[in-house]
Amino acid sequence: MKHRPSAEVTLDRIGAARLTGVALQRVPSAALMEGLIKQQDGPVRRDLEIRWATSTGDTARVAQAIEALGAQCGGSTPSDDCDSALRSVWSFVTVSASPARAQLARTFPDLRPPACPAKAATIGDQFISVLCGRPVRDQDAFDAAVARETEGDGRFADSRSLWAAAAVARAGGLESDELRSAAESAVGQSHVEGVFFDETPAQGTLLTSWALLHLADADRAGVDLEALAQAIRREPTDGAADRVMLARAGLALLGSTPTPAAGGALALRDPDGPYNPFIALAARDAGDLRLVSIGFSMTEARKTPERLASWLVTKRIIEGRPISISDADAALLRRLGPTQATPGSAGTPVPGLLRDTALAAAGRPSEPVSVSLGCGGADWLVTVDDECDIRSSLLVALRDDFTTSQGAA
Repeated sequence: MKHRPSAEVTLDRIGAARLTGVALQRVPSAALMEGLIKQQDGPVRRDLEIRWATSTGDTARVAQAIEALGAQCGGSTPSDDCDSALRSVWSFVTVSASPARAQLARTFPDLRPPACPAKAATIGDQFISVLCGRPVRDQDAFDAAVARETEGDGRFADSRSLWAAAAVARAGGLESDELRSAAESAVGQSHVEGVFFDETPAQGTLLTSWALLHLADADRAGVDLEALAQAIRREPTDGAADRVMLARAGLALLGSTPTPAAGGALALRDPDGPYNPFIALAARDAGDLRLVSIGFSMTEARKTPERLASWLVTKRIIEGRPISISDADAALLRRLGPTQATPGSAGTPVPGLLRDTALAAAGRPSEPVSVSLGCGGADWLVTVDDECDIRSSLLVALRDDFTTSQGAA
């Protein structure tokens, strides 16, 4: 349950803003962008390095990345990743009129512009026309292509099509209020650095959409809330009680109506279900907590410390009060702890956070595990291994909530 900010989306939006003359309200930090780029490998990483270094004016870094790309993709049978990266880099340096075009041409002498399309009725075809040296200068044709791309609602399908449209407009000396508005909106929707709700509705899952909204609370500046609500409604629930609750929870936090009708009763029967507490928490946000129950016994939960911790946290959410446990239960919980990084795997604070949250749910003391608060500029997200870890973030929020609202066990 990780939310990876997208370096490509960020660079597309920065590029679209600059091509359309839109001021950048939030410039992503170098540390954030470098971290995101390092998550990629091979030609994809070189593509992103070239685009980022070009945007910051680091010509030495651009040259190094092109040289590395040549070493990776200069063979006689380049991979599909190479083909895609080369097309992307060539498009970028062409649109940006980068001096790196000369080095790229020397490194890849067989790289040629695409053939010009017979017709240029879409943004995609008009973008190819820019690359082949025949930019579109017909304002009506461009307006029609923008309207077709946005389907009349002012929203481009994704960040790449937005950047392509901006490139077409710049090359042809064209104007579009709709394009400029979309670029301004895209820059604003960056919200906090790199945490995007709108590209593929919070990474395309109801669980993540709800979790981000729950954690963000009122910190939603610049987010297109209506677009997010529509995206949540488009996600299929298939009538499953847990998915209906997640959809209802996300829409409830947005204050958006109408919401789906409440689903049926939901018994959480899997003692190893990692998201049992979060489903209960979403049900509470949706006003559906009365429909949720735990479908396995405490005896079953006591078989492992992870099960017991999950059972306690879920039970606390459902009952709204601390849950009494024995000293033996507390001792079992204290076997949990954060795992350390090894050469073969990254460490994670999740077991330790689960322990601390479960002990807090029972009104028992603990020595809270240390976490790195703040990710992508959001102080309500926890960073784990250079990623925004939503599960850890939710556990920290629950731990703090349980600790400050104990009541009687």
